[in-house]
Amino acid sequence: MNRAAKKRQTRERILNSAMAMVDEGRHYSQIAIREIARSVEVTPNAFYRHFENLDALWSSAIKEIAQLLSAVLQEYPKFKQHDGLLFESVIILFVEHFKNNPSHLKLIGQMRISANKNLRTDAELSVNQFVSELTNAMQQVMTKHDTSKVDLMNIAEMVTIYGLDICLQEAFREKPDWKNVSQKLNHQLILLLNL
Repeated sequence: MNRAAKKRQTRERILNSAMAMVDEGRHYSQIAIREIARSVEVTPNAFYRHFENLDALWSSAIKEIAQLLSAVLQEYPKFKQHDGLLFESVIILFVEHFKNNPSHLKLIGQMRISANKNLRTDAELSVNQFVSELTNAMQQVMTKHDTSKVDLMNIAEMVTIYGLDICLQEAFREKPDWKNVSQKLNHQLILLLNL
């Protein structure tokens, strides 16, 4: 393995270790550099070769989560049939992502209410990016409807924020019921769109 590949691998191990700690229920602000470094068997100095500080680590993590959510939305245009199925499909994709990656959901939730303004801003930018991409995806598949882009953006924002909140509540339950989350979100969306 060449040096660049080794460096990428170490960086990924550091991020994965930090995210695993969040997944275990730890608040991101209570995780120390030494603890992360120890868990991946590198020195704290090695951590600093990849990240300037913990804020840089968490900022990178939230940006990577935003990229993964964007990738989830790439599946969305495949559901061009009936609108009810279309919305149900995006909800299923959204919930499945967080079901399979609860640390992503927990980190977004923690950072959205963080005392650290920069990290709070990173989380909000990531959520806004998802809303914008969801709006564009909805616009592409809803060609038969006379719904304005502003209305679609409002719908996307409500679904995203409500979805994050419901998924967060479920993620912290002892036995999450993700099917119930999909049903709740779908029900709210149907009420919202009056489908």
